[in-house]
Amino acid sequence: MSHMKLSAIAPFSFCSKLINELRQILKNAKCDRSVSNFGPFVVMFTALVLLGIGRTMPWSLGVPMIDDNVKRKSLPAYFAGISFIRILGPIAGFLIGSFCNKLYYTHSPSPGLTAKDPTWIGAWWLGFLIVSILLIVPLHALFFFPSKPS
Repeated sequence: MSHMKLSAIAPFSFCSKLINELRQILKNAKCDRSVSNFGPFVVMFTALVLLGIGRTMPWSLGVPMIDDNVKRKSLPAYFAGISFIRILGPIAGFLIGSFCNKLYYTHSPSPGLTAKDPTWIGAWWLGFLIVSILLIVPLHALFFFPSKPS
C-alpha cells in the first residue's frame, strides 16, 4: 500500500486507474483538512504586547523619575548607567543561556552523548533559576528605601 501511495503522490501521471483514484482520494483528503494558525498567533501577539508594555516602563516612568530626583550635574552619569545596564542585560542572558545549554538536563548524559549531538537537551531552565537567585540579593536593598518620598 505504501508503494502505491508513493506512486500516487508522484508529480507525473501513471496509466493506472487505481493509482489515479488513489491520487484523487489523497488530493481530496488534503483539501478537506483545515489547519488554523489563529491560536498560536493570538498567543504570540499577546506575548509581544505584554513584552512591549514591560519594555517601555523603564523609559517612560524610570527616566522621568531619575530626572526629577537626581542633581543636574550627575544626571548624564545616571542616564549612561541605565543605558549600560540595558545593553548588559541581553549579553548576560545569552552568556548564561550558552552556559546552561552546555549542561545536560539531567546532569548525567548517556555515554557518548555530547553537546554537539542533535538529541542533546540542554538545561535551559537553569538560567531562570540562576537569574532569580542573583536577583534576590539586590532585592533586600529595596527594603531600606523609604516607602514615601520626603
